[in-house]
Amino acid sequence: MRLSNLVILLLGVTLVGPALALDVPLRYAVYPQEMREFHPYGGRNVSMSQVLPKGKWKLPPLAAKIPLYGVVEFGSQKHLLVLDFTNATDKFYSRIFFDVNANGDLTDDPVVEGKSNWQSGGRFAGITFKQAVEIEVSIGDAKVRYSLRPEVNAWFQNGSPDLSKPEYLQNINVFVNTNCSYAGEFDVDGVHYSVELGDTNANGRFDDVVTVRAGMRNGEQLYGEGDSFYLNVDAKNDYENEMSLGDKLVVGEKVFQIRVNTPESKLTLTPITENLASIKIPGKVERLALLDGACKNGIMVFRPGEVVKVPVGDYRVFTYQLLREDKEGDLWRLNARGTKTADVVSAKIDGQAALKLGEPFRPVVKVPEWGRSNIRNGAKEVQISFEIRGMGDEMVSGLARIRGNKSKLPLSAKDSSRPKEPTYKIVKKDGEVAQQGQFEYG
Repeated sequence: MRLSNLVILLLGVTLVGPALALDVPLRYAVYPQEMREFHPYGGRNVSMSQVLPKGKWKLPPLAAKIPLYGVVEFGSQKHLLVLDFTNATDKFYSRIFFDVNANGDLTDDPVVEGKSNWQSGGRFAGITFKQAVEIEVSIGDAKVRYSLRPEVNAWFQNGSPDLSKPEYLQNINVFVNTNCSYAGEFDVDGVHYSVELGDTNANGRFDDVVTVRAGMRNGEQLYGEGDSFYLNVDAKNDYENEMSLGDKLVVGEKVFQIRVNTPESKLTLTPITENLASIKIPGKVERLALLDGACKNGIMVFRPGEVVKVPVGDYRVFTYQLLREDKEGDLWRLNARGTKTADVVSAKIDGQAALKLGEPFRPVVKVPEWGRSNIRNGAKEVQISFEIRGMGDEMVSGLARIRGNKSKLPLSAKDSSRPKEPTYKIVKKDGEVAQQGQFEYG
């Protein structure tokens, strides 16, 4: 066959090969001093001690009679944090020394200055810091920029305690909060998406995929550990739009494997086209997060149709979000979280699994077991909880009006974005009303 004829034949053939991965450039951004707009939140507690940790440390002169010390790990490096007074006569801590370059020498790092604030008659104290701390985090062989902001607060039973007495120092809490994020944009099937990544656990990484540890499944709701993922197409994100970072993403008709690479400032979406099964979703869902049978990894689904493609496997509902308009056109948002009592569904190639979630919702009023025990022991008061459960026994975690002001639904007198608090009535066996009132948002 002549070459020209071969070219003509090839022009009429669709060449099939492996689906190409989509690399999404990520922009690193540090938060402004005054955060008036949404920014992904992250933070963790720092365990503090009155004793300097073991190690070769070089410290500047310290003013506090009892400085507090803590070690914070970011990537493969350990950073010493020292909480100190500015002047020996101060009544509360007001500055931090932080080993920015993790070299054990705190004399070559800038002082993180703050201002002490006392409230509630000297029972509550906190520090307002003037600047963030900029460090480099080691991820593999690379170093990436990272910004954190310290937070210090304390609550004392008696006002204005003498902090030269060690027994008061256990009331002081120190946190490091994430002060940066990564954001990007990409197109799939003609739709333009914006994405933002948050370091929820404040460890310097943005690629920690959600896991629900066994110890976090003892309560009713499922709570996971991992970083946050915000996805949108036509509105600004806020905290209620958070999905815990999964290792897969479903948008439109496509399923992607996700890989976050902060050293190269990119998010890679690799199409998954084999061993896919179907799951039917009741109602119209805005956001949905599924966990595998081991309660880890996870699939993030954005605006799915009635049927969504997922890799073959077992799944359970982790979180979801619904948007609904009422009769007057006001827009309401409902967020819900899966529970340990919810069903696990199996997605198989030769069948169609069906998730249980959403309507009909039902109210559930509970007296906790510890409250029942107190009653048996003669207590005169008991705490009663009010929950809203969905069809899959998931628990509603948030319900609010996010657009409009014409709704005729009864609204809370304390917060017009929320429905009116439900009422309760406790009736004795003979019909006498023992107690009545209304629940409060907690």
